Amino acid sequence: MSRERNRKGEGSIYQRKDGYWIVQIYIGKKANGKHDYKRKSFKDYDDAVAWKATVLADQQLQPNITIPEPPKELSFSDWLALWLRDHVKPNVRPRTWENHSYIVNNHLKPTLGHCSLTALETSQLQTLLNDKLQSGLSNRMVELILITARSALRKAVEEGHVTVNIADTVHKPRKEGDSTNTDMAYISPTEMATFLAIAKEDRLCIAFQLLLGTGLRVGELLALRWDDVDLDKKIIDLRLSAVRVRNDDETVVNGNNYKVILQEANRKDHQRQIPLNSHLIKALQRWKVYQDYDRQLAGEQYVDSGFVVTT
Repeated sequence: MSRERNRKGEGSIYQRKDGYWIVQIYIGKKANGKHDYKRKSFKDYDDAVAWKATVLADQQLQPNITIPEPPKELSFSDWLALWLRDHVKPNVRPRTWENHSYIVNNHLKPTLGHCSLTALETSQLQTLLNDKLQSGLSNRMVELILITARSALRKAVEEGHVTVNIADTVHKPRKEGDSTNTDMAYISPTEMATFLAIAKEDRLCIAFQLLLGTGLRVGELLALRWDDVDLDKKIIDLRLSAVRVRNDDETVVNGNNYKVILQEANRKDHQRQIPLNSHLIKALQRWKVYQDYDRQLAGEQYVDSGFVVTT
């Protein structure tokens, strides 16, 4: 087999055992850092020489092409930051993103953040969860740490950064004697009646009456507007919920960096209708009279927010 050797970048021509002439021209590096070549085979040597000259001439006429640097080796910390920014924040509610961010920054990054994403092992995540449980965290919090890690690594698999989700084989630790089937505590009808009898002395008794009489969540109650209440049809059209989230810019107002926002009610029961019994109808009618009295008393200083529960 004969071979024509040239300086780097000028290409080369060599003959295979079957008699064909092979032209090989270096054209740069691939994204993974490996050399990239353009190759073609010819029966006739002169055709090979002519093709090589044509390709080299075309390359000289083209503008300089910047060959991308090999991708940086991602650490687990790097990937978690990208996952939160590009996959979690744009697709979930602010409070959900905040919860994921808390777990990432307070539990996953401090211990495993320095690890290479591709070198992260099941045993490392398992040890982290075991240690968190032994440190006093609840079973539920340890489970949430595992869920968050599993979700982040699943996306890493989808994007081709890793081939296997090591979190899938991690065992969820649990404290001995701790059961998830603990009976839920609830308030009895007698206790409810006693509570409401005392709450009548409070100006915002209507809030307690609605919570106990409708099953509204606190956030749903705080976002409830008179436009959502139909006293004639005796129903509430639940549309919004109030949630407390951290300021994106970390602005501190009145001693804290949180704010309250309104968002659509839980997607599972989005815009559900809640019936109102006669006792709640009368209570809402009385409360509306009280609000009208406050409005007249405050005059121009009154801010009409449209909310049912106001201070």
